[in-house]
Amino acid sequence: MHYTLFSQAITGGAGAILAQERLLLQVRIDPIVFVAASYRETVKNGLLGVGVFFVTYLVLGDPAEARWGVYLVALLCLGVLAWACALAAATLTVFLRDLRLALPIGLRLLLYACPVI
Repeated sequence: MHYTLFSQAITGGAGAILAQERLLLQVRIDPIVFVAASYRETVKNGLLGVGVFFVTYLVLGDPAEARWGVYLVALLCLGVLAWACALAAATLTVFLRDLRLALPIGLRLLLYACPVI
């Protein structure tokens, strides 16, 4: 669930500027607006999944006595990292357009390279 949020935020942000290329040539607007709109949609959809996660643990109870504060801070850090990576990917995609095709493959490799504890 968290990887999906991270991956969709980056891939959506990477293609946001190129998807609005014609509009950017006609109207003077900061390109970060399109990346922010894409990120906002991804976070909105991701928060639905996180909400189901919270409700499930509240109803069933958490036998491990999870630290909710630590989880929220980690979720916030993940969101900030996803935003920064989405901005970097969007900027690089403007100059290296093939990066848009290679990005999902690289993110999938990152998923398999990270250990699950």
